[in-house]
Amino acid sequence: MPSEKPSERAVAGASPTTDRRPPFLRLHGGPLLLLSMVALTMAWVKVNLYTESLHGWMAVVVALDVAWMLRFGGWRPGIFRALLGLGATALVAIAVQWLTFSSSIGSQLGMSSFEAAVRLGVHHAWTLATLSNGPWDLGCLALAAAIALLASR
Repeated sequence: MPSEKPSERAVAGASPTTDRRPPFLRLHGGPLLLLSMVALTMAWVKVNLYTESLHGWMAVVVALDVAWMLRFGGWRPGIFRALLGLGATALVAIAVQWLTFSSSIGSQLGMSSFEAAVRLGVHHAWTLATLSNGPWDLGCLALAAAIALLASR
């Protein structure tokens, strides 16, 4: 194939182990995702507590950011990455709900956010979630799940 350029041969004949990403991205895809999840959780909880309202639309922002971090972190495309994106988005949404409810109740009882988060029971958190999340919030959570699956694959 003399008509091929050397750069085309290198790309076409690249082995699957050839990775052109910078070294820090090859080693730190997981910690980057975890850092993004923690930062988004803290931001979403702060917005909820500041406005005294749940903001379901933030779930869509989380889904898009998680998908971007999975791509940026070098996770291989496929069903595993899509499920990882869905799981990370769901984990952030659950953590936000838990921390928002526990911080709100804990502040009324004179407890720190950590003390309240540890003491909040699953049944109480589920009751508060069913009472607090309206159709808009639930719709945004469902949309975020779909976006996480599609954008992360």
